[in-house]
Amino acid sequence: MTDEQRRQVEQTAAEIADTLGETGGPGQAPRARVVAQIARMIGVMGERWVRDVMAECRWMERENCQATRNDGRPRTVGGAFFRAAKEAARALHVHTGRMPRRTFFSTFCWREPTPRTPKPKAPPPKPTRPVRKVVPQRGREPEVYTRRAR
Repeated sequence: MTDEQRRQVEQTAAEIADTLGETGGPGQAPRARVVAQIARMIGVMGERWVRDVMAECRWMERENCQATRNDGRPRTVGGAFFRAAKEAARALHVHTGRMPRRTFFSTFCWREPTPRTPKPKAPPPKPTRPVRKVVPQRGREPEVYTRRAR
């Protein structure tokens, strides 16, 4: 993709984010992340597909069909768009095998990065005593141990 095409995709993504009301305000994802995710969707699925999903979400908003979160609160238009896009892409491409799972997850799924917890360091190994080798002396027969008969 050339720089001109990349700029065009980013402009389109910013326009779609404006239409969805994604400003990066309280309760929303940062604007730069939203625009980047929409740009990835355009790159993978095409601008027409993204605009179709957006039109469906706008229609749902006009008809007062509210999408809800898992906790029961209503989704914003942008939240409904991302959810609808994810479900449509999963049904259309992932289940049919036309899109690799890695591409799907990197395009449609986003999770807050969690800080890694450092693993505790292993204790240093205990020092061991040097093993003393038993070297037979020259010219001396090894002692033979016999058992006494009772």
